[in-house]
Amino acid sequence: MIVLLGMMWAQADVPALTEPMELPEEDILSSSIYGQTVAHGSYTEFGVLRPISGTDMTLLSTGVIGHEAQNGDDLGFTGTSDDATTLIVDLAVPDWANSFGVDFYFLSAEYPEWVGSPFNDAFQVWINGTAWSGNAAIDLMGNEVTVNSAFFTVTDNAVLAPCGFSDDGATDWVHLVVPVDPEDEIHIEFYIADVGDGVYDSTVLLDAFRWSTDDPDEPSMSQDCSDFAHLDTDGDGLGGPCDECPEGDDFIDTDADGVADACDACLEGDDNRDSDGDLIADACDECPGGDDLIDTDADTVPDACDLCPDGDDFADADSDGVADACDLCPAGDDRVDTDGDGFADACDLCVGGDDLADADGDTIPDDCDACPGWSDEDTDEDGVPEACEIYIDFLEPKRSPTQGMIEVSVVGGANLTSDCVVQLDGVAQQTTFVSATELSFRPVAHEAGLVDVGVRCGIHSALLIGGFSFYESTSGMLPPTVSSVTPSIVDAGINAEVTVEGLNFLPGAELDLNSVPVPTSHFTTKTVGFVVDSSWGAGVIDVGLTNPDGQRDMLPAAVLVLEPETAEPPEPPGEEGVPEGEPSAGCATNPNGTNRGLVPLLRLLIRRS
Repeated sequence: MIVLLGMMWAQADVPALTEPMELPEEDILSSSIYGQTVAHGSYTEFGVLRPISGTDMTLLSTGVIGHEAQNGDDLGFTGTSDDATTLIVDLAVPDWANSFGVDFYFLSAEYPEWVGSPFNDAFQVWINGTAWSGNAAIDLMGNEVTVNSAFFTVTDNAVLAPCGFSDDGATDWVHLVVPVDPEDEIHIEFYIADVGDGVYDSTVLLDAFRWSTDDPDEPSMSQDCSDFAHLDTDGDGLGGPCDECPEGDDFIDTDADGVADACDACLEGDDNRDSDGDLIADACDECPGGDDLIDTDADTVPDACDLCPDGDDFADADSDGVADACDLCPAGDDRVDTDGDGFADACDLCVGGDDLADADGDTIPDDCDACPGWSDEDTDEDGVPEACEIYIDFLEPKRSPTQGMIEVSVVGGANLTSDCVVQLDGVAQQTTFVSATELSFRPVAHEAGLVDVGVRCGIHSALLIGGFSFYESTSGMLPPTVSSVTPSIVDAGINAEVTVEGLNFLPGAELDLNSVPVPTSHFTTKTVGFVVDSSWGAGVIDVGLTNPDGQRDMLPAAVLVLEPETAEPPEPPGEEGVPEGEPSAGCATNPNGTNRGLVPLLRLLIRRS
């Protein structure tokens, strides 16, 4: 034993781990694995990484293989460090061999945050033999294989992210050579462990073990192309990490740009000519002069050539040639402006007049202002003449996903009329008149953040600063809210109609009682009816509602089912100070013994449990 002296490990043979890395079966005297089963295995691929030889390779890890390595899986204390995994083999050296080689690829989430710190996960190869003993995985600078190693050079997320190592680092394939004596019996431990903690995981790939007649004095690690020539798969004489284009002949380069055709991103021209520095060759550049890779709004049009950098250039709901995200007037054609004030007619506050001319600063253009000059009577001294007074008390709900199109109620004073229009940051919204105290509207798509809410009713207006907000949402809809049920107490053995009250109930929503779907008797966006039928026994019922987009809310212990009352029992004797025939306060019980006065407390206790 070298590393795991005094520890316990699995003693069974592990050909599932030794065969992929091509350890000769006939030379294996014994083999064992130490560590969690989720932290080792054989793989035909790991993200974009493939075996350097053969069809599969061996993986050892300090966490769950395939999980995201940043803040990874703490598997509990194992080994001399945290989350250690060790593959142990005893080998009989052939009578002709003077050394062996093995290739490894080490990835670590400790990079770059913990370079130079105590938190440096390590990969070690411990050897015990007559020719040499110790940790053979040491680079020319004397460093172990950690994030401090000179071989730690891979930082390309295109390679790392599919392996679960986003924004981390790796070594690329490294060839390790270790001297041995012919006919010796050697002990090898391939060891990987978290150092200093159990998180920020690391993984090592092992492949291409082979004996050699080369007779080195000391172990060595290198990435020389000669070490990998035997791994040439495309017939161009280059193998392993030295083969820049494993998909084809590195020496076939039609456009003479130094990139083999089989791996050439731009066959139409020189991949190295990139005038705008966006990593896209000029001959294949979609947006010359700008970075093709910067597409903030993800509409496939690079920002430098994007007509609407704030949104999808191809989304134009009103077909006015202006993308919705940059559309000053989503309700109509931005190009139709009859009065020439810069505001499209469909969104013009004052058609026939200049919306920008507002002498009294009340957000109503002068040409449409019935209360100019602020000289009207103002008995409540709120700065708004009574003739123009419109109140906005509150909105329900007060927020919307950025996609908009949910129903919002605006509740105000007593002066709302059918010609009232709701505005968000000055942009008119499609508005429905509900009553003199309520309007409803469906906000159009808007970027995340607070917006001002305005209401204009002819010459009247009101403004609520920061009264509404937009937030990012995948489904684009608010989740449902189950607020209450009526009645909340029913007797067992009978059919009882119950109404659920809340918000944001969408057509097609599914109602469930104790997670069992039930039919509904009526449905609106704020109420849903159902029947607690006679099959329900005494107990509590959780009421849940799931919208078609998968968003759900559940009110625990929403309905309490009680055993039904029986016939009235004989009247108990009167208590002192209490008239005969009347129960004492706080202790009233029904004939079956259920204390109905304790029902609210029971529900409270159930919901808090």
